[in-house]
Amino acid sequence: QAHNRNTDRLPSVSEFILMRRATIGAAMVEAMVEYSLDIKIPDYVFQHPVMIAMSDATSDIMTWPNDLCSFNKEQADGDLQNLICCVMMEKDIGLQEAIDVILQMIDDRVSDYIELKSCLPSFGAEVDAELAKYHKALEYFVQGTVVWYYKSPRYFRGLDVADKAEAVIRFFPKSNNTLS
Repeated sequence: QAHNRNTDRLPSVSEFILMRRATIGAAMVEAMVEYSLDIKIPDYVFQHPVMIAMSDATSDIMTWPNDLCSFNKEQADGDLQNLICCVMMEKDIGLQEAIDVILQMIDDRVSDYIELKSCLPSFGAEVDAELAKYHKALEYFVQGTVVWYYKSPRYFRGLDVADKAEAVIRFFPKSNNTLS
């Protein structure tokens, strides 16, 4: 993202998603969940294609709401490295349409995750029990992170948007700390 900021390059949506998976810290979160709960899951389980796909889905479910919530702050700072900007550019649509597209993308990824979870094979009773604890904790972490985005003054500057089906959010004025 830093290189893209420095060169004023806006990546495609697919490029941006891959980049954000690498920068959001989901792998660290997954490792912390496993370590903090003293869960023992063999490496071969994490290398299973369904587990890899679930990890990608978890990362997206955690990342895309961040881009929705941080957009206003970032645009005020002159930072366009945001999924909203990528969708707007790639699809040649306006802001609200891009937000609607991303909301649908999030819904689709949650459905993907649920479907993947139902397709996860058995790795034996002991490992399956550990996986159940792991996934439950990871799901709580992701949900808590998303709730924090909406309740944090970092993104909404005192505006209460949590638990609202709709909200009108005015653009923050450009800051003196613009990145461009």
